Order: sequence, then C-alpha cells, then structure tokens
Amino acid sequence: QRALALPRALEAGRSAHAAGGDPVAATRAALNGLEPDYVELIDLEGITVLAAAARIGSTRLIDNVTLEGDPR
Repeated sequence: QRALALPRALEAGRSAHAAGGDPVAATRAALNGLEPDYVELIDLEGITVLAAAARIGSTRLIDNVTLEGDPR
C-alpha cells in the first residue's frame, strides 16, 4: 500500500497543475510519509513531465505523469 503513495501523489500534483497550483508542492504534500529523492518538473520540448522518486526500505520507486496545458 505504501508504494501506491507515489502515483497517488503525482495525480495530486497533476490536479494541482490543472487548477493553477504548484504541482511540485502538491506532490510533496501528498506523499504520506514517503521521503522523496526528488520531485521536479521537466520540460521535454513542449511536454511537461512531473517526475518523482522515493524509497521504501531498499526499494527505489520512480514514476512520472505528463501535465496538460499551461494553467498560468
């Protein structure tokens, strides 16, 4: 169940972005106790990706979501 916190947190970040909020802050806030290695926005030639990594014990979880449009 703890492993599901990362994709859920990224979805919270995507929702924040769609609402004009800060996707990185929303993702960090939704990690529910997982300590992130990183949470960052990456611009890949016009496609914005919200990427994150966190550890559960010795396992490193890595995930990302694409963000649609620019709410600003």
